[in-house]
Amino acid sequence: MAVLGLAAACDIALPGTGERSQLYVLTPKSTYPDDLPKVDWQLLVEQTTSPAGLDTQRIAVAYSQIELDYFARSNWTDRAPEMVLRLMVESFENSGKIIAVGRDAIGLRSNILLKTELREFQAEYDR
Repeated sequence: MAVLGLAAACDIALPGTGERSQLYVLTPKSTYPDDLPKVDWQLLVEQTTSPAGLDTQRIAVAYSQIELDYFARSNWTDRAPEMVLRLMVESFENSGKIIAVGRDAIGLRSNILLKTELREFQAEYDR
């Protein structure tokens, strides 16, 4: 009972109560030009880095260059940097033009290391 009172005082929604968030997903690229060259190297995609404001499942919205907010009850299916990493790996794999593609967690012995930084990943609106 004390936990319920504390949750109510802090305006925290208990699991199973309140409105559910909508989940949104992005899909990897799946079509490529016919003349895309095949390469003989292996690609390792390192974990994507991002500022704290984007390192979340929440969908960011920017009203100006200095103001970042989030859509209410709207989330990505994963943290934005993790989702972008997965999309890059799957898109490179879908090309069928690279011998092997993987992320740093799988221990692939690669020839090429791709390091990425997610600087902006938001909807932009004027108020």
